[in-house]
Amino acid sequence: MKSGAATMLILLFGAATGVTASVNAKGSVDRVRLGARTLEIPQQYFGADDRMPFWLRWWPGLDNGSREILLSIPSKEAAQAIEGYQPLDGAYDDTLRLRLSAVSSEERARYLEPKRFADILDETRRDAPPIVESDPLTGLTRVYRSVEYPNSWESFKRPVRDLSDVNEAWLGHCIRSKSPLTASGYLALCKSTVVVDGVAVTFTTSDQNIGKVDLIRSYLSTIVQGWMNAAE
Repeated sequence: MKSGAATMLILLFGAATGVTASVNAKGSVDRVRLGARTLEIPQQYFGADDRMPFWLRWWPGLDNGSREILLSIPSKEAAQAIEGYQPLDGAYDDTLRLRLSAVSSEERARYLEPKRFADILDETRRDAPPIVESDPLTGLTRVYRSVEYPNSWESFKRPVRDLSDVNEAWLGHCIRSKSPLTASGYLALCKSTVVVDGVAVTFTTSDQNIGKVDLIRSYLSTIVQGWMNAAE
C-alpha cells in the first residue's frame, strides 16, 4: 500500500473511532475520546503494544476505546515529579501504571462510597473478623479480610473505626506474591484510585510507595486535567 493511501486509511479509522494523532510543540499526542471527555495524551505514555498500530486497538469488536485506556508513566519521571517516590524496589522498576475509565455520576458515587469497606471494619463478626496490623516499616495500618491473610490487604493511613473516616484514610488495596526481583523475595503491588472530572484513574504502584498515594493522586489529577484542557 502506498504511503498516501496508508495515511488516509489511518485518518479514516481515527475519525470513526475517536482516536487521532497529531504533533504539537511538545511532541506527538493522541487525541482520545473517553466517554463524554476528550483528552490529548502524549504518545510516550502508551505502551509499545498500544502503538503497533495504535488505531487497531479501537477496531470494533476488539477493544472499546471509548470507555477505557491503559497508560504508564516511567518510574524515573514519577520520581522527579512526586516527592519521595522510589523508582526501584530491588530490581523491580516501579513504573506507575494507569487505567483511565469513563464513569457516570452513579459510578463516580460508588468510588466514593465508604460502605464498600464495611466488611473489614466490622470487628464484631464472629465468623471471620478482620485482622489489623501495623506495617513495621511505614507505620501504616493494614486491614486484612481473614480469608485473604497474609497476602492481600487494604492499606490505611491510620486505624479506622468509623465509615465516615474511611475514604480519607484509605490508601489502596495491596496483593503480595513471591518475586525474585526484591531483596525480601516478595513484591506487593497496590491499586488506588482518583476521580478527575468524569474519569476514574486507577493506578498501580508497589507497596514501597503506598505512603505517597496522596501525592500520586494530586500529581495524576493535575496531568489528567491538563490533558483535558489541552483538548478543548
